[in-house]
Amino acid sequence: MPKEDPQYSSFLGVLKTINRGAEERETQIKALTLGMSYVNLFGYPLDLQVLSIIPEELSREGQAIPFFRKDNILKVGLVNPQHLASRQKIEKAAHQKDLKVNWSLISLSSFLYGLELYKKVSVDETISEDIEVEMEDISDFENKIHNLSDLKKDLEKMATTDIVKVIFAGAIFSKASDVHIEPGDKKVNIRYRIDGVLHDVLHLKPETYKIVLSRIKFLAKMKINITNVPQDGKFSIRSLNRRFDIRVSGLPTPYGESLVMRLLDQQQRVLSLEEMGLMGKALDDVEKAITKTNGMILSTGPTGSGKTTTLYALLGRLNTEDRKIITIEDPIEYKLPGVSQSQVDPDTEYTFANGLRSIVRQDPDIIMVGEIRDHETADITINAALTGHLVFSTLHTNDAVGAIPRLADMGIASFLLASGLSVVVAQRLVRRICEECAVEREITPDEIEKIQKIVNGLPAEIKNKIDLAKFHNLREGGGCSVCNNTGYKGRIGLFEVLLIGNEMKKIIHDGASDRGIKELALKEGMITMEEDGILKVLDGMTTLKEVGRVVS
Repeated sequence: MPKEDPQYSSFLGVLKTINRGAEERETQIKALTLGMSYVNLFGYPLDLQVLSIIPEELSREGQAIPFFRKDNILKVGLVNPQHLASRQKIEKAAHQKDLKVNWSLISLSSFLYGLELYKKVSVDETISEDIEVEMEDISDFENKIHNLSDLKKDLEKMATTDIVKVIFAGAIFSKASDVHIEPGDKKVNIRYRIDGVLHDVLHLKPETYKIVLSRIKFLAKMKINITNVPQDGKFSIRSLNRRFDIRVSGLPTPYGESLVMRLLDQQQRVLSLEEMGLMGKALDDVEKAITKTNGMILSTGPTGSGKTTTLYALLGRLNTEDRKIITIEDPIEYKLPGVSQSQVDPDTEYTFANGLRSIVRQDPDIIMVGEIRDHETADITINAALTGHLVFSTLHTNDAVGAIPRLADMGIASFLLASGLSVVVAQRLVRRICEECAVEREITPDEIEKIQKIVNGLPAEIKNKIDLAKFHNLREGGGCSVCNNTGYKGRIGLFEVLLIGNEMKKIIHDGASDRGIKELALKEGMITMEEDGILKVLDGMTTLKEVGRVVS
């Protein structure tokens, strides 16, 4: 029968399918023998961006195909597990992108099928997920930051990728926590949040903005053609051997999508409680609470007040070999060695509440819940604190006392709060005086009066150590190139620590009002955030103006 005969071609197709089926069954049995997972790539929805993580030459050499990625796990199918050298090369390539390889066994036919798909990977899809920001980019920005008009002229001539690179090089150089891209009628503002305050950096023309917007949305895996609904995404940039995770939030406005991008430095060191500005009685009260084996410890304040950083500092203090610590976060901001960290995932219904149910079955000593948002999470959290776990979490309230009615509004009974709550730490962040340009000036009578009024409310043992009659000068920043002429560099926390002692437990149990709780707290020596701010002013750390801006 000639090969051109359709019946013969059909017969060959059937035979090929039968042979491939036998090959897949054989591979599956082999995987079971080796204790590996098995995958059949035929019909598998392979993502071309995942495929492009490992170069085609490396895949061909190792007979391995990357087929799935979730968070920092890259699943790779390989034909021969004994090709150790090739496996090591692939693992090294994945590690350079902060990915860990999870191996599966595939058939030779699956590998050849995957190899064919490399032909469909376009130039755009092979762009690395990470933007590389080199030292020259940051140096270039440093040279131009004093002349924004020159920078704007250069931006007009740059390719889209270069504009995005310069925006982030500037953010890294300026130590910005967030980048804002805000479209208007005739221009688009780009602003950096530095030490908690927004600064205008440069402007883009609307037509340039559209190209930059598409580039960032592509990198963040957001839908480029969808512009009328909020979207979230993420990507990474690398600079000076450091990696920054970028969390992108897009919001539709009449003039286009507004983007806010938070920069998370993955190499940033977790600060200690003392470095954050927790000191004196407040530090003693927190340390007393975390020595217990159970109870709830809350960090409260508005968005951007450093709540999560405080929790990381607390976990760092308790992170020893004899303790099992598990977290559930959204997102994981910093990786903590020795701590089992997990991230919520609404797509798989892994919420704070569902995750907590699983965590308590993992025999933890300490649990960290990124945020209490609803009754279900609050209920599971307080019960975990009552059943032998030390639980840390955050809550959005204006002050420490406000955490109690907030949890009550979520449906937590007063007797549970009285029994489970150990300490509430409320906080704000103020800018530090720049040490490079700090100067002293004479204090004014109005400032003395304001300081005296607040000092009068301090506990006697602290108030008696302050002699304002001998206090003649205040420190402030004069402004220099180091601090971008703001007079401030870096930030420090203002804290208010509510310790739940026996008397406090009793009045919470009896349903005391906010005012009653605060009166008892002050009687027991609690220092308010405003008082803590004044102490830091007297110590020369920050200014009266800054404390007034943050705690009014």
